[in-house]
Amino acid sequence: LFATIFFVLIGTAMDLSVLDPSNPANRAGLVVAAFLFAVAVLGKLASGWTFISAIPTNRLVVGLGMMPRGEVGLIFLGLGTTAGLLTPSLEAAILIMVIGTTFLAPILLRLAIPTVELQPVDGNS
Repeated sequence: LFATIFFVLIGTAMDLSVLDPSNPANRAGLVVAAFLFAVAVLGKLASGWTFISAIPTNRLVVGLGMMPRGEVGLIFLGLGTTAGLLTPSLEAAILIMVIGTTFLAPILLRLAIPTVELQPVDGNS
C-alpha cells in the first residue's frame, strides 16, 4: 500500500516541462534519459546471458525479467531529490528510464516466451 503512494508522490513531484524536446535546454536531459534507458536494458540483458544454471535456461527471458527496476530507481530518485543532488533534467531522465523499463519488459517477455497451445479437454478420453 505504501509503495504505491511512494511511487505516485515521486512521479507527481517531477517537473514535466523538462521533457519538452523543442526547448534546447532540455535536450541534454533527454539524451541522458536515452543513455540511461539503453544502459538499463543492455545491462540487464547482458546479466541474463551470464546466468549459470545446471538445467537449460532461456537466458533472454532471465535478462528481460530483471529489466523492470522501478522501485530501486524511484528510491534513488526520491533520495537524490530530497537531498538536492539532482537537477530537474536528471530527475526526469531517471524517471523516464524507470517508466520505460517497467512498461517495456512485459511486452518483450511476451515476445520472448514461446506460447503453448492448450488442447481442449475431452471428457470421453
